[in-house]
Amino acid sequence: MKKLLGYGLLAFVMVSVAFALFHKEAPSPAPTPEPEASAPAPSKRPKAAASKPRPSKQVVIARYCHGSARCSNCLKIEGYSKEAIETGFRKELASGSLRFELANIDEPANRRYVQDYGLYTKSLVLIAETDGKEVRHKVLNNVWNHLSDKTAFMAYVRAETEGFLKP
Repeated sequence: MKKLLGYGLLAFVMVSVAFALFHKEAPSPAPTPEPEASAPAPSKRPKAAASKPRPSKQVVIARYCHGSARCSNCLKIEGYSKEAIETGFRKELASGSLRFELANIDEPANRRYVQDYGLYTKSLVLIAETDGKEVRHKVLNNVWNHLSDKTAFMAYVRAETEGFLKP
């Protein structure tokens, strides 16, 4: 029974890695332009001071999505990801422009992430939110390819996060 379970787990890992290698990310949809408003008719009354639009605040979330069953590789991805974010982006974490979160996708409140992000295995996902609404995301599938090389893993996560922090 143990052998059968071991072979099943090995097959699952191999299929997951193969899928990660050959899976191509769909580009994020381009935002639709807003219709232009026509110019208001001139008025003889004095104009009130125009209120300045409040600048939008972007927050990037590095969310590690995992299940209830956790293998050593899943725990390693979580640990490396957290370390890469915490040591590479102290200023952004302190300012609140970047957060690191864990999400158990087996919990009912988090099951939507599987569909929202197209997850097929444990994954690190970068999410950009503007004024509390998600505007884009990117699944970092290559964390699995760098799992045996911590330095390459950290460099990959930091480079992707740095690029994602730019509006």
